[in-house]
Amino acid sequence: MNTAAGGAPHGLSERPRSARPRTLIDSQPCGGLPRKPDEAERQRVRRVQAMRDVEVIEEQIAATEGARLCAIAADLGLSRQLVLGPGITIPSVEADLREAGRTSLEVVNLHLDALYERDARGFIRASRDPAVRPPQFHLVRTSAGNRWLLAASLNPAQRERVASILSAEPLISDCADAETHPPDLAAIRAAVDEHGNTLRDHRGPAFFFPDPITHPTGAMLLVDRRQAPREGPFAWLGAAGEEAHPIAIMRDGNGEVAAVCYSARSTFDAAEAGVETAERYRSQGYGSMAVRAWAAAVQQSGPVPLYSTAWENVASRQLARSLRLTCYGEDWRIG
Repeated sequence: MNTAAGGAPHGLSERPRSARPRTLIDSQPCGGLPRKPDEAERQRVRRVQAMRDVEVIEEQIAATEGARLCAIAADLGLSRQLVLGPGITIPSVEADLREAGRTSLEVVNLHLDALYERDARGFIRASRDPAVRPPQFHLVRTSAGNRWLLAASLNPAQRERVASILSAEPLISDCADAETHPPDLAAIRAAVDEHGNTLRDHRGPAFFFPDPITHPTGAMLLVDRRQAPREGPFAWLGAAGEEAHPIAIMRDGNGEVAAVCYSARSTFDAAEAGVETAERYRSQGYGSMAVRAWAAAVQQSGPVPLYSTAWENVASRQLARSLRLTCYGEDWRIG
């Protein structure tokens, strides 16, 4: 395990190469079958394998049946994870990333670089969005390893304490595990706040998009400021700088702007989505189509499109689910 020492600006804790991420099926027994699986059962698992080559079962599965399917999958020689859950779709994260030619830790690096500017020592100096205050630290937890950045505003003793705590954080098995098993909030708060101030914290899932992304019918890209609405919740588009582009717009049947997606923060290598949907158009699919159009434009121009949100933001998580985005890790920051 490699960890940051001596108050280093960033750190990394990796899963040993011999270890395998824990999944729900790992806790199920896989031996002692009373009979050979019948053809219907075998076909069921084959259909799961055929879904983008990701083993997913989207229904309630009893523990005893989970044990049978585990054995059936082994009997069929399936090499990738079979993840079981009640009404939950959980793709094989590393498999999806490998298809895109990346690893989860490479995506984490792109994500952090898109969010923050760093000084010559590697510490967080500023947010790439001037309206957002940079945090005291930012940790991303994944099944392959944990990656973190520390703020330049921390003193050396604080940095060393924070790095020590973060390096001890256990790895997660998947995003569901991250949501239900938070990091050591109390210890890290004590380390970064010596004066008892109230510091805001953020925790939430981080996603990547499938490759390739197709541009949805009906969405348009804002290429001329004269196309921007002059009033209403999206009037700010007329003054948007180049750093916000591409900007994707979804209109209703009367031509009114219903939702927009733009580059909230970006570098030459990656861009983070920012999405806004007018209140009366929410839960109607406009937001997801705008995000899809933005991501297609970003991907076509070269950078990697990324999406992140908070655990408590139900609408944003539903949007990610509707686009079949893959959660590769959890963001956690304080300050």
